[in-house]
Amino acid sequence: MSREKRVTFTQDAAKQIADVVRQSGDTHRRQGAMQGGNNSQAAPHYLSKTTTAWDKGSSQTLTIWSGTPGSEAAASGQTVTAWNKFSKIKAGKWVMLARCNGGFYVISAEC
Repeated sequence: MSREKRVTFTQDAAKQIADVVRQSGDTHRRQGAMQGGNNSQAAPHYLSKTTTAWDKGSSQTLTIWSGTPGSEAAASGQTVTAWNKFSKIKAGKWVMLARCNGGFYVISAEC
């Protein structure tokens, strides 16, 4: 049985490696989620707001809202297409979207 050679890093090198891995993972999750791809590491829920009435059984492309809770803002250019399987939602209402079956669905809506 052979032993693998132990590799060590300085603390600065370890931080740099961790930063690169973190940035790579964040970019990968955002890209997969924004494209509605089948990326299992994409964020599972998104906050959004309808701009037009959204009929049951239809899809809509929505802008994702992000930021500090209570002070969220529309994230420019970050959209997701989601399906509404429940009921008609009026324009200007908050919705929560979740990933399911490789796509996104509304799971909660403001009354």
